[in-house]
Amino acid sequence: MNPEKILLAHNPLMPAALIAIRRAAERARSEARRMGTAVIIMRDGRVVRLENAAIREQEAEYDVHRDHKPEEGEH
Repeated sequence: MNPEKILLAHNPLMPAALIAIRRAAERARSEARRMGTAVIIMRDGRVVRLENAAIREQEAEYDVHRDHKPEEGEH
């Protein structure tokens, strides 16, 4: 189920579940960075191992997109 469908679900707990999953993923990445270990994720239906450097790159990319606020006239 994608995030949009979760937010539109009739079950009131679904949006809270999405928030909890994202928080757990963030904690797992943080712990992996701290311990110098890899994280195993699903990407495009495949199991992928993210080494420590890839975790940092992914987080940097996510932070850029999350913090980006459209300027006036930008969509």
